[in-house]
Amino acid sequence: MVTVLIKPTHLKLRMSKLEDAMAKLVVNQENSMTTIRNIEIQKGQMAKQLAERHNGQFSVNYQSNPKEHCNNVVTEKKNK
Repeated sequence: MVTVLIKPTHLKLRMSKLEDAMAKLVVNQENSMTTIRNIEIQKGQMAKQLAERHNGQFSVNYQSNPKEHCNNVVTEKKNK
């Protein structure tokens, strides 16, 4: 059996690096949880908006045509 002795200064340095890594991990986890919470809030807001709509209808914002001389739009489908 081989025993490896680690100097106390090396042990402190390794512990310090480990503590730093753990602290970063905790911060990343907290940021992820905050992001998930925000997404859940937005999902709830969207569900509420959809529930408030009349079935089968789109919400419409009518705006007057700022270019009154352009009243029609013609589109053509080109067959290839």
